[in-house]
Amino acid sequence: MAEAIKVAEITAEKKEKDLFAAVNYFRLKKDLSMVEAEMIKNQPFSSDSKKGVISNLWNKKVLNAARKKTTNKLSEVKKVILEETELFKGAAARDGADISAGENDVVLGKALEEYFADDKYGLRKLYFGIRVILSKDVKFNDRDKTLEEVSSLLFNDRSKLKNIEQDLSDNYVAIFKRPMNDIEKGIMIGMGIFAAVSVAALPVGLALGASSSAIVTSCLAQLGHAAEYVIGPGMLKVTSAAAIASVLLLGTGYMTAEIIKACKINDIKKVFRKVSAKDLSMIFAVKATIIQHALKVVSEDSMKEVLDDCLKQINDLRSDAEYMLIVEKINARESREKISVCNRLSQRLADIVGI
Repeated sequence: MAEAIKVAEITAEKKEKDLFAAVNYFRLKKDLSMVEAEMIKNQPFSSDSKKGVISNLWNKKVLNAARKKTTNKLSEVKKVILEETELFKGAAARDGADISAGENDVVLGKALEEYFADDKYGLRKLYFGIRVILSKDVKFNDRDKTLEEVSSLLFNDRSKLKNIEQDLSDNYVAIFKRPMNDIEKGIMIGMGIFAAVSVAALPVGLALGASSSAIVTSCLAQLGHAAEYVIGPGMLKVTSAAAIASVLLLGTGYMTAEIIKACKINDIKKVFRKVSAKDLSMIFAVKATIIQHALKVVSEDSMKEVLDDCLKQINDLRSDAEYMLIVEKINARESREKISVCNRLSQRLADIVGI
């Protein structure tokens, strides 16, 4: 039974890994098709016997010169997109990701629909969307338009992902008091692992149940797979603390408890103490955004559980930062900033629920 559960979780993780990669491939293909469409629009005018000599001369000497200049620029852009696509395909192959669903709108739309068919509250889909928004691994020529294309397939709403991005940015600014910029890759790995095992970020009827140990094992095994962030075999020392911290902070209290059972508690504390205030703010902004959207679809009783769980995490982290500042007397500046970040998250949650 336990083995079957573990296999099921690994299968779910592989599906999401493939789907996320397919979305990026789809965006690259959309990038290319948009540039090619612009190149067609700017093809030079040919001579037309029905037009006068002056009109043909104007087209040849003036308009065609401008159109050629535009197509030359677009040709360079197309070259960059093709190079980025080949780099991406190579990386996907090395990582064992199946990107075939990204070939066209119909196939990808069906794959997304099937994968999120049992997503009762739409929170896994929301989480997936946030990962797409924050992804920095692939360079797109027209980021916003390709994001609209994914938003249409994922939510049947071209503006949904941009709206989520705005909420995320607002939450980050409220918590960290600085604009949202490049996200650390370690955070994205942690978020990816957490989402990939199909665990929602809120305890709203999606309890882990008997499969919790398999899920935790899968999470930590995948951290071990990320060579840049982990050293050694099995349950390892995470050199990018944000990776495992995002799994812990974005999970439920039960999830956290299960991971702590699998790790030494002192090691967990060391991980949290390595997380910067900036990383912590980004993780908190993601959690605040999920809570913000969950309020629209989750019952009041479930939201009380969610908010209580979140406040307990905030208090624990604040207490540890205060201990580091007052008792240990180390990392004073970072500890003070973490305390402020925790306080601002509490205030942001109050704003979100309308207090």
